[in-house]
Amino acid sequence: MGTLQAQSKHGRLRANIVQVWRDRGYAEATIANYLKCVERYRSYCLRLGVEEIGCLTRRSVERFARAYARRRGRDADQCIEEARSSLHAWARAAALTGLRVPDWVPPGKPGPFDAELALYYEFGRRWRGVKSSTLDRESEVITRFLKWLRQRRQTLSSITLTTVDEFLIELAHTSAAVTLAGVCSRLRSFLRFLHATDVLSIDLSSCVAAPLTRRHARLPPVVPWRDVCRLLRAIDRRTALGKRDYAMTLLMAAYGMGGAEVLALRLDDINWVSGTLRVVRPKTGVETILPLLGQVGRALASYLRNGRPCRGSSRALFVRHSVPHVSFGVDALRVRMQRYAATVGVPIRFFSPHALRRSHASRQIATAAPPKVVSDILGHDDPRSISVYARVATERLREVCLPLP
Repeated sequence: MGTLQAQSKHGRLRANIVQVWRDRGYAEATIANYLKCVERYRSYCLRLGVEEIGCLTRRSVERFARAYARRRGRDADQCIEEARSSLHAWARAAALTGLRVPDWVPPGKPGPFDAELALYYEFGRRWRGVKSSTLDRESEVITRFLKWLRQRRQTLSSITLTTVDEFLIELAHTSAAVTLAGVCSRLRSFLRFLHATDVLSIDLSSCVAAPLTRRHARLPPVVPWRDVCRLLRAIDRRTALGKRDYAMTLLMAAYGMGGAEVLALRLDDINWVSGTLRVVRPKTGVETILPLLGQVGRALASYLRNGRPCRGSSRALFVRHSVPHVSFGVDALRVRMQRYAATVGVPIRFFSPHALRRSHASRQIATAAPPKVVSDILGHDDPRSISVYARVATERLREVCLPLP
């Protein structure tokens, strides 16, 4: 009776997970291959007398794959790769059905500075209203400072101004002035936290002097517009992936959107009746309604009709073409754009999704577009922010320069 109940329970779980996979757009051939590996893993767990869901972790799956490879005389690395993809997908789908699944990768041992960083995160979020992304960047400097203190066997309560100066002087030998100024800013925030939590009796933050740097002392790299056009022509729009990449690149080039803004677009943001596109700036949350340009509209329509996977449930406009069909990050977008840049000879070290935004802005300034209009399209709170783009519009600047005496 117990065996029949277990088989019936496994059968119901299998049916539910297969339905989850189908709803997420998995191909039937992929589902069949995954189920074969699942059944092998289930037989392996039955022989060991353990419950397959309860020990469904990456480590146990790799152990199973090595044992299966030895028994069948197959390549161990290939078996491990197949088992990871199949059983990880099984674990994620099982969790979506409501089952309690262990962490695929169990949490590691706590780091030496986790306690201090946790308190700093809580202080920053609760009392300073700092975003998690900003705290992540600050924690990199703080962790480096804490490691430096540990090497010298110093505690937080023993920090003095001399200690801070020694750390910054040592860092100055390998860092540029702009980098060092950023370190000083983050270090001041940490010192204020130590004083606010009574770790330090004196607030040392006001004594940390950063090196003087001129704002916009270096011109930002800008991709010439002719290279942007070459980049767009290099994308193969005959493929589904090419239709997606072309539409994303065209949005960045035509509207000056950043990578995060393009990836944040939803299907509902396109109003085909009024011919508008709604954009929400990630930094400020400001909503901007832009006209849907003809070429952009045609590129989006081509992608939606013949390129975007239709079986995914995500409402994101641009999604991955491999399952599951969900949105992806800016890093993946950067890799795609740099790959196209390499094919047309644009230096990769100067190219990023933000480089297209700068190219758009500098081109608008060069064609005498009103600064307020350019600022609104880019989503700037302060119109003076576009001054950096005016500095790279060199041809336009030639018209206003004074003759040499």
